[in-house]
Amino acid sequence: MKGSSDFTLPLQGPISDRQTVMVDSDRPTEFLDCGLVVRSIGYRSVQIDSDLPFDQARGVIHSIDSHGHVAEPLHRPVGADASLLYCTGWAKRGAVGVIVDTAMDARETGRTVLHDLAEAELHADPRVTQKPGLQPILSILRERDVRSVSFADWERVDAVERSIGKQLGKPREKLRSVESMLSAAFSEVQRHRNGQT
Repeated sequence: MKGSSDFTLPLQGPISDRQTVMVDSDRPTEFLDCGLVVRSIGYRSVQIDSDLPFDQARGVIHSIDSHGHVAEPLHRPVGADASLLYCTGWAKRGAVGVIVDTAMDARETGRTVLHDLAEAELHADPRVTQKPGLQPILSILRERDVRSVSFADWERVDAVERSIGKQLGKPREKLRSVESMLSAAFSEVQRHRNGQT
């Protein structure tokens, strides 16, 4: 990359993970000799549900604390409770930090979810004790003749990826298409249908 020109853009604001870059076109162009240029395009969360309280300016879901509790939804159905709704990572903090920061944040929010559920069960909170759970969803999927991917199905995908990876001298080789993942997930069913038990 020798001879390429670029602007050196200083960070502005107090030293923190919230510093910003301000473009100053009056600064002279600097020439930097380097062997590698990495361009970070950044990331911005988007509002996935119009009822979620979302800060468009910062690109984050509005959380009320550092544990990821989401603020009240904008249009909440009667009886719905936001206190068991969470966000984590860049959707909570914005596009700052590295993978480890996001992983640690996810763990923190996960611990909060487990703590909140344990507290709700301990106090016989109807938001938790009277939830129908997974069965209604499975019933709807069966009615619509949709085959969902179970944990056992995922384990078959995992085994196939590890097997292919082992042949290539790697821990795993990621299946890249939905079709190949579903084929691996449902491989037992396919073998049974073909008479290969």
